[in-house]
Amino acid sequence: MAAGSGVESPSQGATSVRYRYAAFILLFFVFIGVFLVKLYPSVFLQIKVPEDSARSLSSITSTERFIMTGRIDINTFDKEGLMLLPGIGRGLAARIIEHRVELGSFRSIDELRGVEGIGRRRLEAIKAFLGPKYQIYNHEAL
Repeated sequence: MAAGSGVESPSQGATSVRYRYAAFILLFFVFIGVFLVKLYPSVFLQIKVPEDSARSLSSITSTERFIMTGRIDINTFDKEGLMLLPGIGRGLAARIIEHRVELGSFRSIDELRGVEGIGRRRLEAIKAFLGPKYQIYNHEAL
């Protein structure tokens, strides 16, 4: 037969049937899986909390907190956590911590400008990574 006649050759027909059969089997197992999850949700959807979760949550590192939240709290993060900010190296992170100790804590993101090495551009670069309370807090309203 001609190539464009629309009639399948025997090998094309067998391949088509195999694909249909495989799709049917896959769909069957998906339906069975959904049915079982709906029927026995407690078996399939259990969330196991470690017994020592209270201890482990309080002892996570600043890097792990950044990974979990995507934000940095400049009042609690250690040097390694502050170094996750763009443009903040070991020395600048140490100066941020020294300035934080002098102040007691940062009340505003603008107080970071008092740290040697943090100018307007660097402050703009790190604002997106600081927690929301630093972005909306207006220290001049005190």
